[in-house]
Amino acid sequence: MKAKELMIGDWVNVAEFGIIDQIMTFTPDTAITGHGDTCGEYEYERLAPIPLTDEILARIGFNRDECHKWFWWRADCRKYCVVKEDTGWYFAFRIFGKDSGHICICECNHVHQLQHALRLVGVTTNIELQ
Repeated sequence: MKAKELMIGDWVNVAEFGIIDQIMTFTPDTAITGHGDTCGEYEYERLAPIPLTDEILARIGFNRDECHKWFWWRADCRKYCVVKEDTGWYFAFRIFGKDSGHICICECNHVHQLQHALRLVGVTTNIELQ
């Protein structure tokens, strides 16, 4: 991975150690991760994105629409959707009321991309993977 792909709080995979951890801070050459009592410092190329899966979406609170290939989660007056297509996962949201609409925001194939999309629309919930 590259530093420009990450933000503090993102979940990443340190594949060689089998660790899934959260970014705490950055240096020019490394990311410092930590969760609970553990921490580590890794070069960016040792980090890998965590693929988005049905199981992860369910674990973090998204509800599956059994008739379609999408998951939804409602907060405030908005409904957030993650849609699975043949080309990958996509994040979208809908605002209810006068300005109703369904707006596709971005491709979202990894957990850190979902975290960025949620932050972009103002959702500050903390995703927990462990």
